[in-house]
Amino acid sequence: MITKRTVLLVLVLGALAAWLAAASTSGVRHARPIVPPPAALANAIHDAVGVRMRELPMSPGRLLKAILHKEGASVASAAAD
Repeated sequence: MITKRTVLLVLVLGALAAWLAAASTSGVRHARPIVPPPAALANAIHDAVGVRMRELPMSPGRLLKAILHKEGASVASAAAD
């Protein structure tokens, strides 16, 4: 079941992805990569919705697919609802 908490998490991930995209075009991309934030984000997603994201990017679309896969639903059936 998709809850308000899941929708909020997807919206936050979307905002984070947009911020990271903007930061990478403003010259920040030349800094060394930081590993802990994606791991912390993956743990937060797991704690919030019970889905372990193991690949980057952890986009809202991938998160939705993982949640639906866990619940045994398909993306097509969720779109029909």
